[in-house]
Amino acid sequence: TTKEEIKMEKNILNIKEVQKLLGIGRCSTLELFHNVKFPSFKLANKWFVKYEDLMSYLDTLKDGEAV
Repeated sequence: TTKEEIKMEKNILNIKEVQKLLGIGRCSTLELFHNVKFPSFKLANKWFVKYEDLMSYLDTLKDGEAV
């Protein structure tokens, strides 16, 4: 599954989808979701992030902001 396929399929991603999209491990993904600056939200005891918010967050990292 490519980034474009995920974007077309879903607007909201769960932890496993973000992990696969970014190609990082589960622990790193969980750290990301628990970061105060990361735009995630919890619903029914599960974590999610909007695709657009994830891309915006990654853009800020690219511009040099710390995690």
